[in-house]
Amino acid sequence: VFVGAGTIHALGPGLLLYEVQQTSDITYRVFDWNRPQSAGRALHVDQSLAVADPGAEGEAKPRPEVQDGGQVTLVECPYFALELIAGEARPVSLDTRRESFHTLTVIDGEAQAVGDGWVETLGRFETVVVPASSGAYEVHPAGRFSALKAAVE
Repeated sequence: VFVGAGTIHALGPGLLLYEVQQTSDITYRVFDWNRPQSAGRALHVDQSLAVADPGAEGEAKPRPEVQDGGQVTLVECPYFALELIAGEARPVSLDTRRESFHTLTVIDGEAQAVGDGWVETLGRFETVVVPASSGAYEVHPAGRFSALKAAVE
């Protein structure tokens, strides 16, 4: 589910969330599930109303199929791109092009990220940050895997 800036949203119990966002030190709370306000958890109703987009809606899409050793874009906006990559027998070739870091999080299975002089083994829900200076690298499956790759656009 892509939730753009200015969209009032909430999370409920039992959810596992993977959040990618533009760098910001601002979080506005409109409602805090009846928790008492404190200095660290204040409500920001006036500020929220000032920046909220009343016509904004989240965009939910079904999970796309990805070919072995392939990747597909899930979300692309002016600030970042999020891709789903998958493999079983074939590695996935990726490249930072020395332009942006990649965050790579395995969501199913296990894989190894392999670059020039480095190897990181990732299990389910483990993440590696690949520096922009890394250039080309590959993700090798240890059986069937899928992962999320985020990068700055």
